[in-house]
Amino acid sequence: MDYFFTGVVDHRMDQACLISNYIMLTASSILVLIIGLKFFTALQCAGRRNPENHDRYVLVQVPCYTEGKESLLRTFESVLMSSYQDSRKLLFVIADGMIVGSGNDRPTPQIVLEVLGWNGPEPEAVLFQSLGEGMKQMNMAKIYSGYYSILSKAMPYIVVSKVGTPTESNRPGNRGKRDSQLLIMRFLNHIQMDTEMSPMELELVRHFREGLQMDPRWFEYILWIDADTVIYRDAINRLVACLISDSKVIGICGETQVGNEMESWVTMIQVYEYFISHHLSKQFESVFGAVTCLPGCFSMYRIRSSNKTAYLISNDVIRDFSINQVDTLHLKNLLHLGEDRYLTTLMMKHFPGHKLSFSPDAKCKTQAPARWKVFVSQRRRWINSTVHTLFELIMLPQLCGCCLFSMRVVVFIDLFSTLAQPSALAYFAYLVYSAVSDESRGVPLFSLIMIAAIYGVQLVIFMLKGEFQHLGWMMIYIFAIPIYSFYLPIYSFWHFDDFSWGNTRIVVDQNGGRVYEHAEETVSSSPSPSLPPSFFLFYLFLILTVVSLMLP
Repeated sequence: MDYFFTGVVDHRMDQACLISNYIMLTASSILVLIIGLKFFTALQCAGRRNPENHDRYVLVQVPCYTEGKESLLRTFESVLMSSYQDSRKLLFVIADGMIVGSGNDRPTPQIVLEVLGWNGPEPEAVLFQSLGEGMKQMNMAKIYSGYYSILSKAMPYIVVSKVGTPTESNRPGNRGKRDSQLLIMRFLNHIQMDTEMSPMELELVRHFREGLQMDPRWFEYILWIDADTVIYRDAINRLVACLISDSKVIGICGETQVGNEMESWVTMIQVYEYFISHHLSKQFESVFGAVTCLPGCFSMYRIRSSNKTAYLISNDVIRDFSINQVDTLHLKNLLHLGEDRYLTTLMMKHFPGHKLSFSPDAKCKTQAPARWKVFVSQRRRWINSTVHTLFELIMLPQLCGCCLFSMRVVVFIDLFSTLAQPSALAYFAYLVYSAVSDESRGVPLFSLIMIAAIYGVQLVIFMLKGEFQHLGWMMIYIFAIPIYSFYLPIYSFWHFDDFSWGNTRIVVDQNGGRVYEHAEETVSSSPSPSLPPSFFLFYLFLILTVVSLMLP
């Protein structure tokens, strides 16, 4: 008797196959629930409030390294032309070393002084404590002060130019952004606590009191902005108003927008991401009073309270932020790549009863990376430092909420989503394939509808805020999802032991050649690891696990 092959048994409705579908459905439901909660918190942002004009003293610190004249001019002018009283704000510029940036013909400190119009005698270099190993813990700086004026407006300024010791030849004075932050934090701490000062700090006091007729004890708030940031006219007053209205708020950030959105396709794909990361993520975290990252490009901290209680300049924060022996992969990611995130974490750690907030009304524009290599280098630093900082956050015992309704759960989900982005993209591709190839399978189609609803609620945010132009930027971002959700995480995890700033920091050597800033900070001297990092192997395991769940 002959036997004929007539078909195969359909096992797609078996329990073994269905369970993987429902696991994925549950994951989609959790994702949509979180986005829905973020959406409802974003609804609080509708309508701009106009606070009264305030007169608290604000110190505006601008760290600079390789920026050019045009970038510095835009930043300084935006601070001067802001609506905040000129006599109540002070521009504090720290030039991190005698560095000639790519495209510049002289060191950055000279460009800063030219923009500010300084023309006095050259001061002597004075000694101060700095970050570094061995002799690099000693550094020297020159102090300049005066008034930056345009037409009828004039604003006091102080410039600290880190020049290094006479024995330094390679990037003299350069110690990094964290060192510049600690310079002003230590100075204000010594002023408030009335403790011993370095020669550089004593010179700063002289410039404050004799040169500008100001007392550094007057300053209650410090605004950190980057040297390529342009703040809106009312930005300072809006941030100050939030800090005055709620004494529990010790740190706050505003919305950072892309200022060069039309420069290249690389800047175009970042516009929507900047917008939605503020109005969904940061606004949601602000409801808990626990914004996990106050970006260094535009954030204001409370230096002290009205009763002299120290916050940003407290001994505990300075002690943990000034760790000098950075010899583990974890610490290097925290302190070399993610100093802004880590400082935010320290504020949450040492002041659990206080808030870190977000104000959608205070706005600024920044220059986003316009070249692919610079963009990838920046995102590598951001992604890797985010993973390590979230590990720190999740261990804090003082996070608000309890059980599933707590900030700890939010941080855990953020951490997991950061690790699982490429796996999630693979899952999304699987859902699309399943929904198209077999209409009878309702679960993938239902999951797709829920995920599509994520972008639907974002359209509502556009309408409430009148930001209709972001509909077009959202479409551009959707096409770039494979870059954000697959390529960048894979690249970052593969370079998990690379602590250089890469293509974002280009200096010129004595012969005029371009030098990419690598590192004293890299674990390996090779440009990429010879073996995949253990974290990357874990990540491959995660992808394989998700793929196995997709297979019937």
